[in-house]
Amino acid sequence: MSFTEDVYNSVAWDTGATDSLQPEDLSDEEIVAGSIREASTFNNVDETMFSNAESLYRQKKSGEGVLENLGDALLNAFSKLKKPDERFIEMKESIDKLEENLQAVERIYQKIIKRQTDLDSDYREFGTSVSGLGQLETGITTPLEKFGVTTSKFADSWKQMTDREEQGYLNQIRDHLSYCHSVKNVLKLRDQKQVDFEELSEYLQNAMTERENLLNTGKSSTGISSFLREKVDNIKGVDQEQAKRERLQKLDAKIAELKKEVESSNDVANQFSSEVSKEYEIFQNAKTIELKDYLLSYTESHIDFYRQGIKLWEEIIPVLEDIKIQE
Repeated sequence: MSFTEDVYNSVAWDTGATDSLQPEDLSDEEIVAGSIREASTFNNVDETMFSNAESLYRQKKSGEGVLENLGDALLNAFSKLKKPDERFIEMKESIDKLEENLQAVERIYQKIIKRQTDLDSDYREFGTSVSGLGQLETGITTPLEKFGVTTSKFADSWKQMTDREEQGYLNQIRDHLSYCHSVKNVLKLRDQKQVDFEELSEYLQNAMTERENLLNTGKSSTGISSFLREKVDNIKGVDQEQAKRERLQKLDAKIAELKKEVESSNDVANQFSSEVSKEYEIFQNAKTIELKDYLLSYTESHIDFYRQGIKLWEEIIPVLEDIKIQE
């Protein structure tokens, strides 16, 4: 589905004209306004929709050539914030540091999990080997077999602890990493909302400047396109005063429409910024609580493991002490 069709569906749904409204009936302003409504849905947004709408708006209004339209599209793709908000710069830096630390924790803990898994396997092999000795040492077969069973149970404790930590602690760290990634994407989208507002504001200012030039000099600009248009109009015998009045009417209509769009995009940007700030505050509070819970769970996992280990080894001590040494 094309971008215009996406916006058409949004406008048609809002107006209730799903049967009569066709994509070609959409005005340029409805395309831009529709894109704003689509982009303002916080939980399901398309980062490029508004930019595409603005490019389409410029393309249809300007009547310039393909190369200039392509230039606008490329320029929009690399647009940057003119007035960055310090709140969100600090927010981005904080998330970057948190993500870096979490990645380090994940990387190191994966090594720990691997070592614990290797120890589980080694203890099982060790227990099997000791039990095998019992077949050779007939006088102490039973104690050796019990020692082998104890070692296997100890390996089971290793596995239980490792599984518990991997499913709980390590997965939660990964969930936090995923959330950091989501927050960074939302921050990028918030910046795009501000860029949208700044770009439309600049476009409005250019239109107002064009109107002032037309009023003062009779020309909308001093560029080559204005010069060529004037020459062509002279060749065609166009009434310059009538053409000037018509251009002024079109500019007045464009400026009025753009003022509405600038106001609307500003509302979207402000609302989005507010939502991002609220979500970040919630995340900060939840992060502290959850990290506390994760570390407590990790600690309890180790306490349980060592308690089980002490119980197992204490139970095998009397069995080993009962081994009689033949004179």
